[in-house]
Amino acid sequence: MLESNDHIITTKQTLSEDQVIAFGRPAQALPKTPNATMVIVGEKNSYVLTQGGTEMISLLSNLTQKRHPR
Repeated sequence: MLESNDHIITTKQTLSEDQVIAFGRPAQALPKTPNATMVIVGEKNSYVLTQGGTEMISLLSNLTQKRHPR
């Protein structure tokens, strides 16, 4: 993010692309990670979200579940 006088310029840079398959909370606490840790499973990689987990859980709990045929 760049700031110049009264303008803020935001740029987007894609670091990696992956398709999310599943997400959830670890069944057991992971060592040296916060309680609100989230795990995201992708087709290429799996990810551990150690910041913003509480907000993510709140957001996901308000979504309506919908199954898509494969």
